[in-house]
Amino acid sequence: MKLEFALVVTHSAGYSVSDHTHDALEIVCFITGSGSVALKGKRYCYGPGRFAIIPADISHDQQYGEETQTACIGISGSGLEEYRGVWDDPDAQVRTAALRLIEETNGKREAYLLVCHGLAYVVAGLAQRAVKKQNPSVGRQRLVDEAIDMIVACEGDTSVGELADSLFVSKGYLRHLFGDHAPYSPVKMILHARIAKAKSLLQGTARALSDIAYACGFETPQYFSRVFRKAVGRSPSQYRKEGGERLNRPDTLHWQGPPT
Repeated sequence: MKLEFALVVTHSAGYSVSDHTHDALEIVCFITGSGSVALKGKRYCYGPGRFAIIPADISHDQQYGEETQTACIGISGSGLEEYRGVWDDPDAQVRTAALRLIEETNGKREAYLLVCHGLAYVVAGLAQRAVKKQNPSVGRQRLVDEAIDMIVACEGDTSVGELADSLFVSKGYLRHLFGDHAPYSPVKMILHARIAKAKSLLQGTARALSDIAYACGFETPQYFSRVFRKAVGRSPSQYRKEGGERLNRPDTLHWQGPPT
């Protein structure tokens, strides 16, 4: 883990900061004042006794309802990305450690680099402890929910690697999260989304089956047909000919995965 910056920032009442990003994850402790911050489309209110975790490269804005003073700590390699949001710091432990870190950074006393390195770990650890205390699974479930939203939004036109990169986690960790917090693996969720898109194209267009296969992300029409039949119980041509869904058919979400 590496400390990137540590400073106290003061903003006047009514001041706002438009969408921007940082190169490092930022922990922001609110010392005085109040306002809000928007992260990934969700707006959080803040004030004294709260802190925010803002991952690197995540666009966010800030609005200050009154004069606000914050302690801002930038760190890379902390692993806190999954805890994005605004959290309570009722005992001010995170804020106290952050202010101590800033004091050491500014004072540059003997061995201050070693002290700052250790205090950066303290700030990150206390922040994670506070989040876990408030909701033990919030970070992990949020990552899974975001991954599923991405899959649905792009209709399965993605991969496990691309999802992991977007969420700042490894592919192995993302698969592990799905195993604990979702009914299906990320690969199966991607294939479900592709099958859903294929159904729509089969019923709503006259496109050739091969065109639909490639449009839905399948490598070959043959593989598309095999996966579709396993998921739906009929071939793509039968599905189109018979007018789509059958009544009282088994739920396709219970399929056991693509053919090997």
